[in-house]
Amino acid sequence: MQVTIQNNKHPAQELNGRYYQTFTAQSAQELIKIHHLGCVGNTEVTNIQIEKGRSPTGFIPATETTPPLSGLFRDFRNLKVDLSNEDSSLRASFQNSAKTQMVQYFNTNVRSEIQQSANQIRQTVTSLVDNAVMKSDIQITPTGIQLGVGKYVNGETISSMLVANPDSIKAITKLMEVSGNLLVNGSITADKMAANSITAALLKAASVESKHIVSEAVEAKHLKVDEALFDKLLSNEAFINKLTAKQAFINYLSTVKIEASQIKADDAFIKKLTSAKAFVDVLDSRQITAKQISSTLLQAYTGIIGGFHIGEIEGVSGRYITGEDSFSVGMSNKSYSSSGRAALWVNWGRNWNEFPEDGWVVTHDGHMYAKAGSDFKGKVDFSQASSANFYGKAYFGGITSFNAETTFNTQAKFPQGLAAGSIIRATNGIFTGDSDITGNGESLRGSGYSNSPVWWNQLKYSAFQAATGTASDKRFKKNIKDSDVNSLDILKNINPVSFDYIEGNRHVVLGFIAQNVQEFIPDAVVSKEKDDDKMLYLIYQNLVPYTIKAIQELNEKITILEGKLKNGK
Repeated sequence: MQVTIQNNKHPAQELNGRYYQTFTAQSAQELIKIHHLGCVGNTEVTNIQIEKGRSPTGFIPATETTPPLSGLFRDFRNLKVDLSNEDSSLRASFQNSAKTQMVQYFNTNVRSEIQQSANQIRQTVTSLVDNAVMKSDIQITPTGIQLGVGKYVNGETISSMLVANPDSIKAITKLMEVSGNLLVNGSITADKMAANSITAALLKAASVESKHIVSEAVEAKHLKVDEALFDKLLSNEAFINKLTAKQAFINYLSTVKIEASQIKADDAFIKKLTSAKAFVDVLDSRQITAKQISSTLLQAYTGIIGGFHIGEIEGVSGRYITGEDSFSVGMSNKSYSSSGRAALWVNWGRNWNEFPEDGWVVTHDGHMYAKAGSDFKGKVDFSQASSANFYGKAYFGGITSFNAETTFNTQAKFPQGLAAGSIIRATNGIFTGDSDITGNGESLRGSGYSNSPVWWNQLKYSAFQAATGTASDKRFKKNIKDSDVNSLDILKNINPVSFDYIEGNRHVVLGFIAQNVQEFIPDAVVSKEKDDDKMLYLIYQNLVPYTIKAIQELNEKITILEGKLKNGK
């Protein structure tokens, strides 16, 4: 026999058939551990006691005491009080528990009710007047506020509702009346203005700028000028009687007629000019290279402009604009589109028939592919009707919110956390900065079910409670009869204690020791592996039936004692 005291292990001494060890306590929370000597079979140590002195004496059993009943009733905190007035129809009801509080008042045909819990506050007033039920309701939750007013007459419902959420305010009603001024952004549109209601006299000078005019909104028929000076003019079609310009850059010029007498040049140098009919006195150009030049259209099916090649690609139909290396970057004519054909590409690869793994491609049907990954330094918006699927690694640097369901076919990393309302599915887990949340591990619902993380706000739902609860429906059971267990005799052996946990040094004012409970209520204790050893854990919910049975037994005894007192015995 060996004994560990103050983290020091010593062989136990023996006197008159009793093992003992002497020590001087250094604190009120001394721990003593007894080790057996490796005996074959079960080893039982009995008649353990602590006494003063240096020599052991005979064993003296400890005096047993019954713990106060308050310890048994400590977790029963439900309260219900009903109040009434015999001289009137006034009534009141009060209910309190650890989960919710409810207050009700009644007066003939009128009732008011206030319910409050950790996640909701609700106020309701209901009345019955002339066979019409009137109801007003206010509900406050972490996600918003809801106000409702309803009227129910002869099976017909008339109601109005106002719902306020962080991102919107919704009003549901047949008629809305607003007193005072009400101006909403975007409420004044062209269809709300009378014809000729806005005149030049109502416009402040220089108040209308180019940014206020929609593209193509001003047509040539709306302009009348004797002489105009333009820094920049862009037009699809213009009819000009007289044009004077110091310098002009024109990508495309279409005209009904240009006569030689209308073109004047001091010098023109042309190496080669092919035209059905051209009258040029002087043409000055460093280089013009083209297969075809038309007076109505400039066409160049082949050629080089800067570092880009214009023309055909060998083995591929259509016309293209590409870099010096056709596979590196380019774009095609949509008229030659087909399924899977790229309209715009960067780093295609080396084979037109193989989709690039490291490239960025926009197909003719409008889809963008970037399999190697895409980094967005600014803001990226997805419409509510669209979905976003991420097949590679996805990393979001700031607090991220997803209003619609988003799927990640890899691990999704959110180092700064996720905003409320996000719906995420990730095959390899979700990283939020503190720890990985994955779908692997033992399911709380038992075998045959896939595991998924459980959040605190999901604990209130009946599906989770049913998954973690005990099947107790009468239809699950047979051989049902009254229990003959004497709970009082069992519970008086359970010793409530105070203690400190070794890990974390957390102090517990009132609790139990698993070994003590296991001796009298075995089904309230389970063992689990921890640090290569089996440790005992309490299932507190299995203590409830014994506690309720003990209360019933006490109540029976109280009833008997009250009867004896009433009869004077």
